[in-house]
Amino acid sequence: QAANGAATAAVAATLEEARERGELQRSYYALLYNLVVGAGMSNVLLTTASTPSPLPVAAASLVGSQQASNPSVLELLLTGLAKGASSHIDPGVRRTCVQVFSRLVGDWCKESKESAGGAGGEGGCAQTEALPGFQHFAMERLAGDACCTGLLRAQPPLDGRDGVTSTLLMECANALKLMYSRCGDDLAAHLMSVAAPAAGLPVGHAQQLVCAVRERDAKDVKDILRGLVMQQAQGVAAAAAAASAATAASLR
Repeated sequence: QAANGAATAAVAATLEEARERGELQRSYYALLYNLVVGAGMSNVLLTTASTPSPLPVAAASLVGSQQASNPSVLELLLTGLAKGASSHIDPGVRRTCVQVFSRLVGDWCKESKESAGGAGGEGGCAQTEALPGFQHFAMERLAGDACCTGLLRAQPPLDGRDGVTSTLLMECANALKLMYSRCGDDLAAHLMSVAAPAAGLPVGHAQQLVCAVRERDAKDVKDILRGLVMQQAQGVAAAAAAASAATAASLR
């Protein structure tokens, strides 16, 4: 009985730690939102690009850094933001992260000639960014991970009928349009060759999404994302039901 009591206390402590960790993450992302979106102070963050983080390794892991060496403040911020946008369990927190990430793209990366329909010069992710490497990072982590793979591989699956999830999908659609305005067909190639396969998206559906990102408005992109999310959820539910039926049959 004493052992059971100790085990129960350990579980309660773990759950409380997880709750506190979750609240701290939410507060962190809300602070970034107020700084970048609310106050429009994204350029202030560029001054931290070479500033070593004062956070210990345990605290650094809270915001998603996987680096063994001491990362800069900005590296911690961006890796934490990318992780929140692509994998946080709360779609409302994901939406906040996508909004902040998108604002950084809008402020730090110029529109590409290719997506603007300009002639001459190199299209795609040209070197027109305030922070070298950021535009490619955003293409992979915001457009690819958060707005494609993260939506379709979410655990548990997202509910496309939910109001908060609907606002997340709208933010993701806006982010994809924004990234296309910055990266042009480099984004299309990344979605087709990397993000869609990672998400388990059939080629036809991937082509439909890319076409919408290129040629249609954000509302149409959102509708496509919503349909894909709902298909994914239905597929997961069907697989779970089949597994449950198989288990039940084996016990008879």
